[in-house]
Amino acid sequence: MFLVYPFDTLLYFLDEIFFSGYKNVEVKPFFVLGQPRSGTTKFESLLEGDEDMLCMKIYEIRFPYLSAQYTIDAIWHVDQKFLGGAIERFLRDYKLIDCFDEKVTPERHTMRRIKYDLSDEDDSIFLFHFLVHFQLTGVFPDPKLIELFHHFEQLSAYERNRMIQFHKKAVQKLLYRRGVNKRYFAKWVAAWTGELEEALKIYKDAKLVVFVRNTEDQIKSWFKLQSLLTCELSGINSFKIPSVLEQVKKDNKFWYESEIKLINSLDTSQVKLVPFDAFYSDIQQWTRDIYSFLNKEIKEGSKFDNFLKQETVKQLSHKATITDNQYITKQDIDSFPNLSQVLNPKKSEDQKKTQ
Repeated sequence: MFLVYPFDTLLYFLDEIFFSGYKNVEVKPFFVLGQPRSGTTKFESLLEGDEDMLCMKIYEIRFPYLSAQYTIDAIWHVDQKFLGGAIERFLRDYKLIDCFDEKVTPERHTMRRIKYDLSDEDDSIFLFHFLVHFQLTGVFPDPKLIELFHHFEQLSAYERNRMIQFHKKAVQKLLYRRGVNKRYFAKWVAAWTGELEEALKIYKDAKLVVFVRNTEDQIKSWFKLQSLLTCELSGINSFKIPSVLEQVKKDNKFWYESEIKLINSLDTSQVKLVPFDAFYSDIQQWTRDIYSFLNKEIKEGSKFDNFLKQETVKQLSHKATITDNQYITKQDIDSFPNLSQVLNPKKSEDQKKTQ
């Protein structure tokens, strides 16, 4: 850290000196939300098939500095044009593009792709730059620390604002470099720790696309993935420590309760609820509906429309991850709220009057 943070600070100020124009970029994002393992990652990959959409890749989250990103762009250009992709092949052959060693937990690789050149959750920016993130459970398996990692809302108002403003700068820089006319979307599954409330203070008109999955399927899949991630981060399965597992259950239930409280406080015009099973039974039509909610249109027969049609067909042969009750019991699951039944954004007074 003593080496990393001074280097990051240098990159930050280089941007302020040489690329200060990024500050003039307007950001009007929409959020792709849901509890983890609710289908948001797949939807994120679908949106990347639309040339007008944009989100951050992991290397851009780790290095949200134009000076670093332009350097990477230059190396990539030279490699592709003059070296025939030799550098890229080297990175992929030796798995240097992977965030984790996939040999440690190959099952995680089938559940969740995590590579530096792929997109990921925006909240990961707080892991890399502020050491506030639920994944630190694997590194620091202590209940008191875990509670801290899961509760962004317990930070001071100053610290919360500073972190969200840092995220906004990262998005402005991304748009400055990759296209100011593109629509930015933030995939933010850890939003339910108070992060989303803080973000909405800045992005006041942002719309929310919220995926909702069957509680039992979501929780069992999520606890399995969390246990695998702790193994990759530290070499130890922290979920086998009873006090750690109980704290994670408690904080995950808090995520559910926070989602209900926030979503039900918002107007229906700001929120689009997307049922997991319905969406993946007809990806093409549901994506059209979501675009309509975002005041966008998918032209029939367009490249993106055909891509969605192909993905709808591919999804029919998708095999769901096999899960079990190793880390969470049926009784535990039943204590969680059923999101599909209780999520109900409020209607505005104007909407009520017209009915």
